Amino acid sequence: MPSADASAVVSASRWQGLRRRWRRLSRWTRLWWAAGLVLVAGDLVFSALASGSCFAVLFTVCLWMWLVPSALYGLYWLWRKVTYRVGVRLFFSYLLIGVLPFPLMLGLAAFASYVLMGQYASAELGDVMRTVQEALTRLAAEAAEAGDAEASLEVLGRGPALPENLAGMTAFVDWIVVAGDDVRRSDAAAGLPPPTWMEQDADQGLFRYQDASLITALARRGDRLAAVFVRLRPEVARQFSAGRWYQVIYEDGDEDGEDGKDDSGFRAQVGDKTYTWSGEEKTEETTTEETKAAGDDESLRRRLWNGRSIFFIRISPELRRWSDGSTIAGEQHGTFIRTSPAEVTADFFRSPYEIREVLWGLFLGLCGFFLLVYVGVVGLAAYQIWAITRSTARLTYGTRQVQAGALGYRIPVRRRDQLGDLAVAFNRMTESVAGMLDEVAEKERLKGELELAREIQQSLLPSRHLEHGAIKVHAYFRPAAEVGGDYFDLFPLERGRLLVTVGDVAGHGLSTGLLMAMVKSAVATLVQEGHRGADLLERVNQFMLQQPREHRMVTLAIADVDVEARTVEITNAAHPPVFISGGAVREVMLPALPIGFPWRRRPPTARLELAPGSRLVFYSDGLVEAVDGEGGQFGYERLRASIEAQAAVGPEELLPRLLADLERHTGGRPLDDDLTILIIDCGAGAV
Repeated sequence: MPSADASAVVSASRWQGLRRRWRRLSRWTRLWWAAGLVLVAGDLVFSALASGSCFAVLFTVCLWMWLVPSALYGLYWLWRKVTYRVGVRLFFSYLLIGVLPFPLMLGLAAFASYVLMGQYASAELGDVMRTVQEALTRLAAEAAEAGDAEASLEVLGRGPALPENLAGMTAFVDWIVVAGDDVRRSDAAAGLPPPTWMEQDADQGLFRYQDASLITALARRGDRLAAVFVRLRPEVARQFSAGRWYQVIYEDGDEDGEDGKDDSGFRAQVGDKTYTWSGEEKTEETTTEETKAAGDDESLRRRLWNGRSIFFIRISPELRRWSDGSTIAGEQHGTFIRTSPAEVTADFFRSPYEIREVLWGLFLGLCGFFLLVYVGVVGLAAYQIWAITRSTARLTYGTRQVQAGALGYRIPVRRRDQLGDLAVAFNRMTESVAGMLDEVAEKERLKGELELAREIQQSLLPSRHLEHGAIKVHAYFRPAAEVGGDYFDLFPLERGRLLVTVGDVAGHGLSTGLLMAMVKSAVATLVQEGHRGADLLERVNQFMLQQPREHRMVTLAIADVDVEARTVEITNAAHPPVFISGGAVREVMLPALPIGFPWRRRPPTARLELAPGSRLVFYSDGLVEAVDGEGGQFGYERLRASIEAQAAVGPEELLPRLLADLERHTGGRPLDDDLTILIIDCGAGAV
């Protein structure tokens, strides 16, 4: 039972692993493999139930259309897996660059050698055929110059003057002699019409009569015409091949003799060695210096070097008709030639001084030297690949260590090259990352502290909406940084009376927020002690003069609203002017120095009467100094116009509309300064 339970657990874990891998595939990949399974199942089902039906054929075709791209993708995936390591890629690159050219060059050299050897054999055969052609030309001229037909026959009976190695060709020479109306022929030329169309003194070339090709020489002297020719046939091919290092084939290579055996075997003497060929096999028979054993001869026959593996064709320049001498368009005569590399090189390097051995020795020596150089280069390349792979592995290991969180890991630098520089840069990068993480942690700590300071500042400010008797207050505050420098406070007094303070501490940030909290505490304390108006601002200024100079500039405005007496008393220390709406919009201008500077006189105060439904609009300079995309400020005039345009709306709608006008002007750009707007509605019932 325990073993069965363990097997079940293993099977379940494997099944879960397959499910996880399946889920990790993309949707299109899952669809592709699902389609493949459907095609395989459908092909098996229709092949078993309805083999040969249109559905079976359709499923088979679709299955192959699915298999081909799947196999290509599989090869691509396998290539990526195999070549993941840089060392493997470098090895493949070396094979492609350093090794692959060798078989390509060897193949090209083999092809070039094959063509050159075949062409060399063709040139040798061409010399022999030209020798035969010249002998036939001389014979035809002598026969045409003879006095009568009998004299011509006597000349022709002697045959052409051929070299000793072509003496057997005489038996295959045929002729036609025309002397007036007297026409004489050899036995093999019976039925062959005389070439009476030939009018010049001499002509020669390769002619075609019916299916036979003829090496022909023609000569005319007055009314006497002599035509001497050799019909190209297997027997003539054997004469061309006799005693030579190549084999000539006519009539598609059918050279079997009367006994059905190939009788084209011959012997050739090259240097001090004698070669005997029989069909396609060649054996080195004897030498003047050494004797080969029979076993060595047998192995030699089977070697490609000694076998007649070179098969070439010699094409005639032109082929002419025997009937009229015209050229046959689009047709030429081909002579097939067979030989072996050993035969070609033996003939090419034949010399009484055995220069072949010297050249072969020099060639083999150079090959050995180049092989040693190549082995050294391969060793150097292998060392470079190993060094690059080792450096890359170190970089990969270092990357994984850093990815795992070990920022203190450093890659050992042992190279002074680009990979070494990369390792140095990696180490510096990890140091920088560690430093940046420390800085980020510090910034996160400061951010938390600033967020706490922001919450504390927000808690210090009064509620955004306040009702005190007939007075309603709507406030909006948006700091430009985490902690702002704007400040406002509301102090309800006896019924129908409210003290409003609005200020702006120069600067942003935590220090500014702390100074704002100090100003708020000082103002609140002085208000509770009964100080109002200019007296309150003077005391606050005295408090600020005791602070460091760089942290003591504040603008502050105080308004004492009394709806029962229908008055408002405004005292301002360099804060932006207050707008009063109620009928025409008025701007209360009270120029003065900000708090934090020595004053020569008390800040100005204005006592104004309030019309029924009047509203006071306090704000900070972040409103009027807000800029659009071109740098244009919102400004006091645009603020006045916006207040006038909203004169008919309710008090709770004025603030959102002012903010909407500001948003349209800035186009959503962030503000550069804190923004505070305070709207005090003095009540419709104020009289």
